[in-house]
Amino acid sequence: MEKYLMEMHLHTLGNSSCGHTAPADIMALYTEAGYDGIVCTNHFNRYIYEKYLEGNAAEEKLAHFFRAFEELKAYKREKGGPDVYFGAEVAIGKDYYHLKTNLACAEILIYGITPEEFALHAVEITKTDYAGLRRIADENGWLLYQAHPFRERTKRVKRKYLDGIEVYNANPRHINCNSLAALKARAQRLKVVAGSDFHKPNDIGAAMIFPAKPSDEKELAAFLRAGECSVLRRKP
Repeated sequence: MEKYLMEMHLHTLGNSSCGHTAPADIMALYTEAGYDGIVCTNHFNRYIYEKYLEGNAAEEKLAHFFRAFEELKAYKREKGGPDVYFGAEVAIGKDYYHLKTNLACAEILIYGITPEEFALHAVEITKTDYAGLRRIADENGWLLYQAHPFRERTKRVKRKYLDGIEVYNANPRHINCNSLAALKARAQRLKVVAGSDFHKPNDIGAAMIFPAKPSDEKELAAFLRAGECSVLRRKP
């Protein structure tokens, strides 16, 4: 059976202050590391939308948000490398880490979302609550996974708003308590995902193994929904 190695949690330079690697460098790094695909899950929340993205109108801000994703896709067309899929890591309300005094943060990885759907709902996402995000996700066939649910300063989002959780986050600069996430996933029968949480060149180290190449974001979500993917943890 064909195996397809997919990075599920990745951030680029230019979409938030925590991203430090340009799209071309990301593609070269993941090509060398032997990945077949990557999901670009750049941060999106009220702070980034209002304070970080360039421009005044929504169209200008979203053009900035999509710039790195489009550069990843352009590299793939021109030079090859891993396939590129769209995703997002969103924070609802003021649940984002940019607010240094916030001790109760949460971030949600969205899979199965297309760039067109994101553009249509981005402003709404900055204004909604978890029930609203769940409704939008259900209407569009998205899957919602809480990222690094046991990391420091992180609150646990209620089970009813989630499809799954990130049970293995390989980012080396945080205490992620992945074993607790794995226990929670089993206890609450949540779907699972793993990713490098890539921000810097040395962050590559985790993935999901798909049974075959997804044709697009919707089929990627279908594989996850069916439980046909397995976790690949960082090698020692």
